[in-house]
Amino acid sequence: MQQGDFQLTDLSFTVPKHGFATLEGPNGSGKTTLLETILGLHSMRAGKIFLDDREITLSPVHQRNIGYVPQQGILFQHLKVYQQLEIPLIARGWHRSLREKRCEELIDLLRLHAFVSAYPASLSGGEIQKTALARALSFRPEYLLLDEPTAALDTDAKMQFYQLLRAIASQQSLTILCVTHDRFFRDQKIDHRFRLEKGILTLI
Repeated sequence: MQQGDFQLTDLSFTVPKHGFATLEGPNGSGKTTLLETILGLHSMRAGKIFLDDREITLSPVHQRNIGYVPQQGILFQHLKVYQQLEIPLIARGWHRSLREKRCEELIDLLRLHAFVSAYPASLSGGEIQKTALARALSFRPEYLLLDEPTAALDTDAKMQFYQLLRAIASQQSLTILCVTHDRFFRDQKIDHRFRLEKGILTLI
């Protein structure tokens, strides 16, 4: 895989189904590029990507059934929280009644009631991440990718977000890959820890 002058070669790893894995490594090592390649935002010169037994190497983003929480949430500033949740469903052609039902489920699941009508500018870091997570889960993906989800959170908010993520992953049988620099995750029970450095990916 290549982005500009940067490239990664000869990488191979597996996240077991329903597992929770982290991907660590120094800045500039290619962690985000790898995540975005799995998502389908970058093409590969060679190699294959599989979700279970299904090859998705050439599949468009919307057909991969992967939820994505980018760095710092990245919400649409002109949309309220409720509208943020609807975006992926509208893009996938969901009928209005189904969109409304799913959004209400997400609001209950992630406890967004207090700020569901708010714009991103008025949200705390934790509220932004919960909204971004809800948006990523809106279309019921089987796989979830997160890029530095706790970077802007204080210690209490990190724990709350992690516990929420674990509970949802268990309820919905998600397979999770989380890019992080955060030492917080080193103190948590993680199924698999990977490290990417100088083009080499290792299980740690």
